[in-house]
Amino acid sequence: MTSSDVTAYPFDDRADFADADRGFVGALEPCVITNAAGRVVWDNDAYGFLDAECPDTAHPSLWRQGQLVARQGLYEVCDGIYQVRGLDLSNMTLVEGDTGTVGITDHAQAELTDIVFAEPPAVGKKVTAGEVAAVVESVKAASDIYSPVSGEVIERNPALDQDPALLNTDPFGAGWIYKIRIATPAELDALKDAAAYRTQIG
Repeated sequence: MTSSDVTAYPFDDRADFADADRGFVGALEPCVITNAAGRVVWDNDAYGFLDAECPDTAHPSLWRQGQLVARQGLYEVCDGIYQVRGLDLSNMTLVEGDTGTVGITDHAQAELTDIVFAEPPAVGKKVTAGEVAAVVESVKAASDIYSPVSGEVIERNPALDQDPALLNTDPFGAGWIYKIRIATPAELDALKDAAAYRTQIG
């Protein structure tokens, strides 16, 4: 690192930190995820050292980026839509009330690689848990998206018609696929939480 590295960028501008914290609801403390056998599969707290000032041995821009991506917890993106961040978390449904939002996880989009087409279900379509509800295609393969719960589709994401790559770039946000009015809330109990899913994908 040189002195020019420190002066070349506006490190006093903390707007990106404010943006990263927008909608913050709460953090998981401690942020250590274990599997059913008690083995640690993800330890976000191991990055706690990033809370300190950047040492001379590290590049300040990389240190700053590390501080941003190490943020974790539950965030409200907008009314009724939430993101879980920082748990190294493919279908993911975040529910408020009797509706849910269905999409794919970051792991799923990485496995699919570049997504070039998405076909959400039609509004009004009634789906059953485990039934194919949507299709996404990447340069590698076409993949069925199974509905995690039963219910009626109340909204499809029109942005995917023009930009299916949103499933790659923002799977937990703008890349959602469809919204569903849940008919059988008890079906939610059969879905995996983040820790169980992380154990499944290894």
